[in-house]
Amino acid sequence: MITVRMIQYWNDYHKKELREQFRDLKELEDWIFGQMRVDYSSEHGRNLLSFPKCDTEYWIYEISVRPEYGGYVYWIKLIEDSDMGIVFSDGTFTAGQKHCTRAVREWLAGCEARKRNPTFHFAEDEAGAKGDSDSCGQDVEKCTRSCAVSHCRNTENGDSKDSCISGFVVKRAIGRIHGAGGCDAEDEYAKGYDDGIAVALDILLKETGYCLDDVLEMDEHYSLKQ
Repeated sequence: MITVRMIQYWNDYHKKELREQFRDLKELEDWIFGQMRVDYSSEHGRNLLSFPKCDTEYWIYEISVRPEYGGYVYWIKLIEDSDMGIVFSDGTFTAGQKHCTRAVREWLAGCEARKRNPTFHFAEDEAGAKGDSDSCGQDVEKCTRSCAVSHCRNTENGDSKDSCISGFVVKRAIGRIHGAGGCDAEDEYAKGYDDGIAVALDILLKETGYCLDDVLEMDEHYSLKQ
């Protein structure tokens, strides 16, 4: 557990000291970046978020976090580990004595790298699929009829992964079922056949989460009904 002492500053007449606790430096890092509401990697936004190098005493100063233009700023002045003691201080609360451990220096360097190259976990358009690649890691353009397998082989340890059918194969199956219907005959057998196809297609669409329009659009490129 770490305790962080910081100052939330608006102006000389409106400021206050805060004490916040975090499990570790990683949680503090996520909190810092979670405050930001600007593009802190851009030329104009990068000055709103700054991390000291701390490679010499001269370069030990507060961590500055300004969430947006014209607003308040958090100045992180001291970080204290519940087991080890003070691991970072710009001197404000330690009688002018500055200190930064190697672990904190490495953490600050990582924060600076994250600031310059921010990454986020964005959801895919389709659950379980990545772009136009199937779940076996094959590109759709290269995926042949041999892709229709019930599992994928884990190349690292040889174990089988159940339920690893590719989204491409599922869509192809939906397209073929759809293409099998449409007799449009008037006799009872033909009507029953079409009804059965419709029921099977409806079940498959509901269970997989796909919609027929997506499949028909894909059919134009990959001839799903063949």
